Amino acid sequence: MSQIAIEARALQCHYPDARDGVPALSNIHLSVNQGDFLVVGGPNDAGKTTLIGCLGGLIPKHIDASISGSIELLGRPIESYSATDLAGTVGVVLDDPDSQLFGSTVMHYLAFGMELRGYTREVMRERIEEAAPLLGVTDLLERSCQVLSGGEKQRVVVASMLVMRPSILIFDEPSSQLDPIGTRELFAALKHLNQKAGLTIVLAEHKLGELSECASHLLVLDRGEVRAYGRFRDVLREPLHELLRYPQAAELCLACKERGLPDSALLPLTIDEGAAFIRELLKTRGFPA
Repeated sequence: MSQIAIEARALQCHYPDARDGVPALSNIHLSVNQGDFLVVGGPNDAGKTTLIGCLGGLIPKHIDASISGSIELLGRPIESYSATDLAGTVGVVLDDPDSQLFGSTVMHYLAFGMELRGYTREVMRERIEEAAPLLGVTDLLERSCQVLSGGEKQRVVVASMLVMRPSILIFDEPSSQLDPIGTRELFAALKHLNQKAGLTIVLAEHKLGELSECASHLLVLDRGEVRAYGRFRDVLREPLHELLRYPQAAELCLACKERGLPDSALLPLTIDEGAAFIRELLKTRGFPA
């Protein structure tokens, strides 16, 4: 039986300047098992960034907001973690990598957190040599952080979290400033960390199509409340078009269903699955495969 990595019960969050006292999050119940890859979706101002801040410990420690309810990480109340313990348990990656990058070279940046915690040079070197290939940044170690591309910067920031060996990685729209190539590279790295290293990943993101081969679960927020939560494919079968940017293959399948054409037992999410769906659809209409 999988251990629960993150559990939130009756979570509410209020910002002090909120209009009419409307909460940013209301009555959130969430349980994420170790090894899950959870995507948090929803429109702008749905509460995605606030949820990421709460689960990662940024709220209320570093961001002025009040919360009620409870959050547990690996079975412990989040407030019981010291700053050092929390950094070793959960890594938080923001949408703007420049806000987290500093130092002269990538090597110095990756070593900084470990230096603060008194690790030996041998341990620091070992952890960097282990993390760098997983994120594809080995060739960047001697380069200045300031000359990296957007995708390289984001992968370096993830590597800086990985050297601390957390059990959980949490992201706030990490592809928001990346081009399509950088987005694919980052999501491929996260898929590898999830499936090969067993890290639990929670990621707020609009680009569901690019995550269809990575994600295990999908949480949909709307105005601070949970509209849907479950397995990724199952949630996308629900009528949530006004809240989500569906993968194009899924949009095609659902549009066919609305027009009375044959449906697919497996909702297609990827290009290959979409192509297979079209072939089957053509067969039913009397066209050769």
